[in-house]
Amino acid sequence: MKLKKLLKNISYIEIKGPKDIEISSITQDSRLASYNGLFIAKKGNNFDGSKFLDEAILAGVSAAIVDIYDPFLKNITQVIVRDASSIEADIAANFYENPSKELFNIGITGTNGKTTTSYLIKHILDQNEKKSALIGSIEYILGDTKIEAKLTTPTSINIHKYLKEAVDNNLKYLCMEVSSHGLEQNRQKNIDFDIAIFTNLSLDHLDYHKNFENYKNAKKKL
Repeated sequence: MKLKKLLKNISYIEIKGPKDIEISSITQDSRLASYNGLFIAKKGNNFDGSKFLDEAILAGVSAAIVDIYDPFLKNITQVIVRDASSIEADIAANFYENPSKELFNIGITGTNGKTTTSYLIKHILDQNEKKSALIGSIEYILGDTKIEAKLTTPTSINIHKYLKEAVDNNLKYLCMEVSSHGLEQNRQKNIDFDIAIFTNLSLDHLDYHKNFENYKNAKKKL
């Protein structure tokens, strides 16, 4: 996909370098960077992606999303944005061609019961010949493909990657656990949920959310 197409409807400050270049992959993890890829140098709670730009360039990326222009970086297009984290899901949706629009999406959130509920719904759908994908805390099921889960709600890039695989496997439904961490970080952005299920709410994850009100408000984002 051409970089200029990848940036469609995405707000950026400036582009330094050619836009008419081919992008073959996207990542926010420099360890997964590859030739002709796009590296999203976002800031997280415990890391700063810009510190790994050199590593991504050595891997062969041809473009990077950055929030500060670096004139010393050569042979790479820099897309300068206000906040790289805020557009990760937009980049992912564009790159994988908005796969959620091809699915009936069911999102499940709550302190307890997300996993059980997602498996029950998937089982009911499958038994009625409505083949479904599942993304949850145990595994990601994308037809015949099963991937052990590392996060209850994967990164935005991986979510859209998995949904694209589900669509390519002719699945029509998605059962997805949506964690409060994922909601707070907008990992679910650009997924058009048709049904939202809320199981329950109790004191949990306050080490991350700091207080119950923040935790409740994160859940309400679904």
